[in-house]
Amino acid sequence: MNQSKLLLHKLHQHRHKLGLLAFAVALLSIAIQTYPGLPGTFRAVASFILSTAFFISAGLSFYLTTFYKVTPDVVAQQASNSENSQSFWKEARRRRRIALWMAPSWLIAGPILVWIYSNVVPSKDPMTPAIAALVTYSVLWFWAAWRFTNMKCFHCNGRAFDNILNFRNHCRSCGTPFKPPEDLSK
Repeated sequence: MNQSKLLLHKLHQHRHKLGLLAFAVALLSIAIQTYPGLPGTFRAVASFILSTAFFISAGLSFYLTTFYKVTPDVVAQQASNSENSQSFWKEARRRRRIALWMAPSWLIAGPILVWIYSNVVPSKDPMTPAIAALVTYSVLWFWAAWRFTNMKCFHCNGRAFDNILNFRNHCRSCGTPFKPPEDLSK
């Protein structure tokens, strides 16, 4: 494995820390730009350095989370032929489907929850039932998304998915691919 691939693999393991670093750099940049007691030259130089650091760390985190694919080893390829593989991917598709359907189902559940809260929760403010319904449904949706994104790979026991919208047919930690049942004989 050459040096650049080894570096990308190491960075891939810490891709979420890069995202947190980008967030911290953005907050620091905002603090420096809004603090009135700093000289203008210092503020300009610090803003340039922090902006560069932000775009590098955020861009690298986005690339590693979205586009970088771990190359599976031979053992991971063989693990995708197991019965555990089929049950894992079936459960992953089911959990992802639930998490994705939570967003449009708000159009049906939202008015029902508002009606329930307006009849159950006594309030003079007309927005209270709507806010309570939104908070309740948001908690349910985040829970469904959390259940999917925190699934552990059956092969490496690492986190298999990064988010619900970026679903690929391989584990994000070890690269173990999904094989449909008809491909298991190969």
